[in-house]
Amino acid sequence: MADTDYPLLVFPQPKPADRVKRSPYLGKVKTPGPAPQSRRITPQLQRLQEALDERRLALQENPLGLVPEQVLVIETIGSIRDFIRAVETISGLEWLGEYEINEIDPAYGFEDEDNPNRQLSGQLFLVMTDQQALSQLQRLFKRWADDHDIDFPQRLAPLKHAFDLLHTIRPWGVDDRIRETGILQDWQYRLQHEIEEVPFEIELWFRGNLRRRDQAEAQLRAIIGYHDGRVTTQHVIPEISYHAILGLLPRTSVQAIIDMRHDLDDVRLLKCDDVMYVRPVGQCAVGVPTDQQQEGLTDEQLAGLDVAQDSTGVEPVVALFDGMPLTGHRLLDNRIIVDDPDGYEAAYQFRERVHGTSMASLICHGDLNEPSDVVGRRLYTRPILQPRRGFDGLFNETIPENVLPVDLIHRSVRRLFETEGEEPPAAPTVRFVTLSVCDPARPFMREMSAWARLLDWLSWKYQILFIVSAGNHSQDIELAIPRAELSALSPAARELITIKALAADTRNRRLLSPAETVNGITVGALHQDASPTTAGYLVNPFVQPSMPNVVSAHGPGYRRSIKPDVFYAGGRQLLLERLGPDHSEPAFQITNFSSPPGQRVASPGSAGQLNQTWYTRGTSNAAALASGDAARLYRLLKDLS
Repeated sequence: MADTDYPLLVFPQPKPADRVKRSPYLGKVKTPGPAPQSRRITPQLQRLQEALDERRLALQENPLGLVPEQVLVIETIGSIRDFIRAVETISGLEWLGEYEINEIDPAYGFEDEDNPNRQLSGQLFLVMTDQQALSQLQRLFKRWADDHDIDFPQRLAPLKHAFDLLHTIRPWGVDDRIRETGILQDWQYRLQHEIEEVPFEIELWFRGNLRRRDQAEAQLRAIIGYHDGRVTTQHVIPEISYHAILGLLPRTSVQAIIDMRHDLDDVRLLKCDDVMYVRPVGQCAVGVPTDQQQEGLTDEQLAGLDVAQDSTGVEPVVALFDGMPLTGHRLLDNRIIVDDPDGYEAAYQFRERVHGTSMASLICHGDLNEPSDVVGRRLYTRPILQPRRGFDGLFNETIPENVLPVDLIHRSVRRLFETEGEEPPAAPTVRFVTLSVCDPARPFMREMSAWARLLDWLSWKYQILFIVSAGNHSQDIELAIPRAELSALSPAARELITIKALAADTRNRRLLSPAETVNGITVGALHQDASPTTAGYLVNPFVQPSMPNVVSAHGPGYRRSIKPDVFYAGGRQLLLERLGPDHSEPAFQITNFSSPPGQRVASPGSAGQLNQTWYTRGTSNAAALASGDAARLYRLLKDLS
């Protein structure tokens, strides 16, 4: 192809003398130059070639006839404009994605011109390559290393700049597939409790070519079969580049993998080049208060909450995807529509309908100690959780282990607006969807989760707004002071120490998927409610009003956007001083009581009562309150129009 076939791209050229880049997309960063780059990068390219040769030998007897491929991780200092166009120019290179990276230590000749010790930022590109494409990439790099001033075709110009800024090029490996997913810990935990078949979720690299996508899944199924496992379900959504499977492995195979945890490169499942991530399943769980102390509402109190107002016939504008609500509760009777096409209600006992009842109560009435005006419309609810008793004996509600959360949410939203067989759309008037559940096994790092991408796409497709909880972090708050000083602190000083401890642990308190959604609203929780003030032996961490709740997830969103988008009252979270053998390192523990303080919500009665309430707190509450306000605002705007 002639150079003139490419659109004209103009890139600033570096000064040969000092190799300083001064472009609007990079800044003032010194680069090492061709000779040092060649000495460092050439061995990396050679290792990639050797890995691809090894892959080719392994596939020689594969009946699927697969061409050996591998995913390249290309890290650059600074950013490269139009890099995707350069990749697509080379036959055999397939673009998979990119994201920004930060906090790169200056090394190998890369440094900020004004401040050599300052950490640098850059980009990480993910590209699928085959033998021919990798060979061409090597030839282009050698041409650049031999003659830095050589002209590349215009559309390949970004590659030339990438070579100048290349920090690392390596294969996507085993550690990438399991890093911070918690899969090995989950498997160990299940083995300890003698589970015979251990579940897992695999997200594959999405292939735009249908034939190659089918080959990748067939190859993965063969590898799972090699480990004596089986695939239980799979789901593909091309619009968000999503391809995932659920599977089961026998405990003997899982034990063998665990035993090889120091040499996981020999595990076929984790070596498969088409695997992006391996994750645990059934992680989207919400707990139940430990004491379950309840208060009944009198007829007089119920009358004051307008529970007699019948919203039957008024179409819903809010959909709640959560646990199964208690439909007959005096606060919810004639106010909710339950749509349960998967039959999840059958798994619930009366007293187990906890989280869905609480969220529906908050949307319809707000905090019962400070009730809002009634929404005036029915609330559409779909159960996506089921009750489960954990290995520790504690009850919680969780997305079932035999479904993919992305698939479940996709089907749930589609059912609202589209005909299924002979069934009409379930609730086409819905404009807001409340998700007060999240995945603690998927904290937001750099790339958006498939769940968040799904919400963004569905919000655009159906013109709806997702209202999503930021997520709760219930781990201990480690305090950076000696234990002897803790009891002597004033409330204001204790507040400052708590804030510093939370800030120091921000990395472990990040948003939980799908809270990184861009088109949706992410709701954080405030340390605020209208309940009676009780503390006793517990610790109130804050003196100032309207501080963020200590459990509320926080941190930057996609491309360092500010998250959460809004904060709503989420109940005051009291803490318990952690006691133990090591008294030199004090910490606060999160409590989970149903007594005040907190937000008063409807609850299932322990003996079948339909007027019971208790107190809860967290970002789930905040998202539900925001949804109720959204419905009231929608009603106001409709009335004005």
